[in-house]
Amino acid sequence: MIPESNIWSAMPSTGFVAAYVRYAMQRTDAPAVFHIPVALSILANVAPRSLRLPWAPKYMLANFYSILVGPSGDGKTSAIDVGIDVLRDAISTGPDGSKMAALIGSEPGSEEGLHGMLVTESRRLVAYREFGHFLQQTDQSTSYAHKLRGTYMRLYDDAGPWAPEYRQKRPPALNIRLSLTGGVTPADLGRYTSPSDWDRGFIGRFCVIAGKQERRVAIPSAAYDQQHAAIAGHLRSLAGHPEDTTGFCRARQFDDAAEAMWTRWYNDDLRDIAASLPERVRAAVKRMQNVALKAALLYAFDCGIARPGKGKAWVLTSDVLRPAIRLAEMHLESIRYTLDHVAEDQDMRARQTVLRAIEEGAQTLGEILAQARMVPRRVREMIEMLEIEQAIRKSGKGGQDRWIAMHAVGLPQVQAHDQVVESVPPQNITAILPPVDDDAALQRPRLELLPEYRKVIPRPLPKRNGSG
Repeated sequence: MIPESNIWSAMPSTGFVAAYVRYAMQRTDAPAVFHIPVALSILANVAPRSLRLPWAPKYMLANFYSILVGPSGDGKTSAIDVGIDVLRDAISTGPDGSKMAALIGSEPGSEEGLHGMLVTESRRLVAYREFGHFLQQTDQSTSYAHKLRGTYMRLYDDAGPWAPEYRQKRPPALNIRLSLTGGVTPADLGRYTSPSDWDRGFIGRFCVIAGKQERRVAIPSAAYDQQHAAIAGHLRSLAGHPEDTTGFCRARQFDDAAEAMWTRWYNDDLRDIAASLPERVRAAVKRMQNVALKAALLYAFDCGIARPGKGKAWVLTSDVLRPAIRLAEMHLESIRYTLDHVAEDQDMRARQTVLRAIEEGAQTLGEILAQARMVPRRVREMIEMLEIEQAIRKSGKGGQDRWIAMHAVGLPQVQAHDQVVESVPPQNITAILPPVDDDAALQRPRLELLPEYRKVIPRPLPKRNGSG
């Protein structure tokens, strides 16, 4: 979780991004750190497609993929909606009064839908307010929408031409500049992704930012209309730059100060960071440089460095590289937080899967593996956890290890105060409950069903004097 006091080091002090974050913080009480990746996504959407950074093996596009991670109700959707609202007003009319192309894409459900959208306008921002739903739809390799993940991975650093394999006769989308943003809970992010998605796969392309709600905005700023118009106007002025006015970035990429900063960070700081991280997080370090470079490229455009005019060269400076590196470090902090929660969630799901298999009759390791459909090492870990919790116990009957759920084991009767607790099989629970009698209920303790499927049999109360 990134505290709000730390966010200002992750953006230049002037320019659209800084102004947008201040504006959005008055519109919504979503975590302030969410507004940085949203601002970069909408900025990437209006930047000229000629804006790119020479980088092996080809070049780095000025698009931006981001995921906002937080609990339900923490403002992920509202943070995205504020950005979409500004972008929609900024592009509804061009700087010269002409109607601009719609750059905001719908949520495509297939490669065909994405292709049709990009052929019409190849510079798009796709915003998934419920990114967990997208992950669920594309989780299985057999699902119709699964290919979208691979396509999004390709278009992260490839401007095309592109068309789905089965639509090769259709005109391909050219000069593509696609940006993505979405909001998701840690649970859904863990449920519908695999370890390879984080290392070199789909999620590895995204700037992941986890935030925590710290402010309350009961009533938006009274100056909302004026602020909104100013922010939308600022973005509109950036959107009006023709494709050939950004000049070009020299092959050297950095000035002297920025080159020293990047070299130290890449060769020394990243190595130290990786050494201090758990193994499951260490792979994410490999992708940090992409987050930093794309952010630096967009910051350079925002601050005017990458807008020197046609034919003029520019390089990245330390003024834009420093906050970009800090954003990449926040991305890594967020991944560490998210994967910790994902691991907890995955452990709970694996525990329930193994316990359910044993409860449903699987007893030997082979039977449990077949029913749980998990790797042996993971099943053994969950069996050990369940044994410690005393949710199951081992039985050596039949010459091999077997495990039985504790509630299925006959438990001895025990004496407890004025009640006798008697074990009963789960299937007989309904049969043992006595009929409800309101008058009688006043004369005896309440019946309770214990977790172990036991029944509580009350002792008769002593007769009162004079009663029959």
